[in-house]
Amino acid sequence: MSTNGVDTANSDQGLAQDIRITDRITDRITDRERIVAVLTDPAYTVPEPPQDGVPGTLAWLRASASRFANGDAHQMRRERVQAELSGLAACDLSEMAAVRTRARCANSDAGASNCIDAIAFHVPVAVLAEALGFAEPERMPALVGVVAPSYFTGEGTQATDAAVQELLAAATADAPGVDTALARVSILIQSYDATGRLIERAVGWAARADPGMSVEAILDEVLRLAPPVAVLRRQDSVGRIVEIDVTSAEFSGASEQYDGQPPLTFGFGERRCPGISESIDIATGVVSAIRADLRNRAGRRNSADRRNSGEA
Repeated sequence: MSTNGVDTANSDQGLAQDIRITDRITDRITDRERIVAVLTDPAYTVPEPPQDGVPGTLAWLRASASRFANGDAHQMRRERVQAELSGLAACDLSEMAAVRTRARCANSDAGASNCIDAIAFHVPVAVLAEALGFAEPERMPALVGVVAPSYFTGEGTQATDAAVQELLAAATADAPGVDTALARVSILIQSYDATGRLIERAVGWAARADPGMSVEAILDEVLRLAPPVAVLRRQDSVGRIVEIDVTSAEFSGASEQYDGQPPLTFGFGERRCPGISESIDIATGVVSAIRADLRNRAGRRNSADRRNSGEA
């Protein structure tokens, strides 16, 4: 959710905008075996943000998130995220996503073709917000959309801080405590770009794919060949940044040598995305509903054209 995207503990989209990070890049890895070696080596860590943020601000949220922590702090925060995700086991996230998608398609004259972007970045957050117990889940995607771009760079504004505060307040609707609220908010933010881009790319992929190709197979191809999180970064013991090119690694790993390996867009090792199944379930529901809407509308247009042709 990686989110990592879909990777909720390891998603790196947006870091390319951070000059402090890009100026320190010393190596770019495109070989899968080397990537796995780096991602499983405890000597390579994630860059940590300053720890002096005022509570309720973007800086404080980043300093408190598992995504930007290492060692024991990362493990403790990750466990909180996993605990929240485990509570979603009873939810049919795919059907929840499909229901919301169908409703949005029905409310648009042109159906899904006119609002794919809005669906892709709204529905996943709304579904997760509802399942996690946020107050007013339909309001959460807009708030997350304000925070997400700055979450990975640290370059927030007053509007960003205000959105963070609203998200935290909505996450505590059932009084779970600040640590649980932080975990819930991080799940929404870190799923936003990765799941949204996964859905966008899968819809485009489906348009070019064999009509009989399943949504699950489409998502699998997108995750490997057009990954929503294309770059991961780690720093070595002296602070040098290693950039991991997920897309190149997946192409180079397309041989039988890597059959059955999980897509690297989710990360690897102890920081691998804990929300993989939730992200894929939601994407499956959204893409299935969009695909059905596009087919139904195309069928109706073809029927109308045949009737009109017959009348001429």
